[in-house]
Amino acid sequence: MVRNRPSRLVSDAGPLIHLHELDLDLLTDSVLVPDAVWEEVERHQPTALRAECLKRVADPSPVDPTLEALALGLGLGSGDVGAATEQVRRARVP
Repeated sequence: MVRNRPSRLVSDAGPLIHLHELDLDLLTDSVLVPDAVWEEVERHQPTALRAECLKRVADPSPVDPTLEALALGLGLGSGDVGAATEQVRRARVP
């Protein structure tokens, strides 16, 4: 049983793909998927995008410079930066 189930979250490609492969629910009502993440999932596991709770959102702009520098230093892709920036942007909105 899941307690305090989030009503909305932002996801990177990995969780969407692997939860789909395991045929598990996303445990939320709404998953925001930035464009770069959506495109990555389309390339690797397009059937994972059939879940009704997924909502494609435009990549956040501008990208948070701190996150961009961190992502570059860690060798992360544009999907990772998009998901992280969207999460930070939504956390700042009251």
